[in-house]
Order: sequence, then C-alpha cells, then structure tokens
Amino acid sequence: MFLLQSTPKVDLSKLRFEKLSRESNTNGLDCTDQDGADPFGLQVFIRDEALTYQEERLGVTYLVFHDSDLVGFVTVSMTCLSLADLREGEKVEGVRVPYPALLLGRLAVDKRLRGKGIGTLLCKFAIGLAVEISNTIGCRYVALHTLPDRAGFYTQEPLNFVESSLERPDRKKLLYRRITEKPSRG
Repeated sequence: MFLLQSTPKVDLSKLRFEKLSRESNTNGLDCTDQDGADPFGLQVFIRDEALTYQEERLGVTYLVFHDSDLVGFVTVSMTCLSLADLREGEKVEGVRVPYPALLLGRLAVDKRLRGKGIGTLLCKFAIGLAVEISNTIGCRYVALHTLPDRAGFYTQEPLNFVESSLERPDRKKLLYRRITEKPSRG
C-alpha cells in the first residue's frame, strides 16, 4: 500500500471515487485512531458491515482512491430534518413537513493521510451528490451527526455546516448545510 513515509504526498486531483462492490478490497485501509483504537466503529463498518448495509439499501458507500491506494470512504443515505432541527431563517413560510436531506453517515480517511484535505473532499463529494439528486427528488440539505469535539471540522470554511439548535440526548451534534440558495422574494 503506502511506503513507510511519515507524510505521504497526496495530489487531490488524482483522487477517484468508486462505489463499493463485492469485488472491492478494503483490507489496506486503516481507519483506526493513532493508537489503533476504533472508537467509532469505522474499521469494523468498512470491513464487515458496509456491503450488507448497501445491499439492504440502507446507504451507499463510496471508496476514494489515490492512484491505486484506497485512502478513505464515505457512506450516504437519505434523512429528513424536522422543523425543530432548523435554525431561524431556514424554515420556508407555510411549510410544516420535514425537510429532505442527504445524510453523510460514515466518513473515514486512512490515518496515515489525515490532514491532507481528503476528508474535506469526501464532504464536498457528498454535497455534490445532494445537489445532483435534488434535481430529481427533493433534497434541501446535507446533514450529519458528530461528537462535539469533531464538529469544528465541519463548521469551518470551506464546508460551512451549522449546528442544529436542538439538543440531542446522546451528546452528538446534528449539523446541516443547505445546498440551495435562498430564493429572492420580491
């Protein structure tokens, strides 16, 4: 897989995405923390669960490669945001139903390549998918759930997710990002 370099170079223009399939080999991907722990179950998910998850239509996993090396993955599915999830200014006057969103479910980058822009690119890929499907079905947001100490990655430039005003009992933060421009009303 990777040569034993402390900071491998990554040319983001060489990244390519491929939908997970039965032929996919994810063995070389290391999504664990630096100490080898897997507190979010990302390694277990990609190794043991992602294909079943996809075959059961619970989500679709996209693998990202740099040249021939697997460097990360992102899993997406659909969800909705309730009126209570949204901050003021996001609600459409007269609309009382939940707002459709693409759920950025699982996202991981090989630990040897973190901090190189791959995670941001995975998020941008998911945002692009949401924009694409919004032309066919309703989709207004990209949403995700994360722990408080990881929220800053998503809320900073260039991703610009915002935190829901709703408090969750599991400590996770619900973040969302609008994919449409606010319509001008005149």
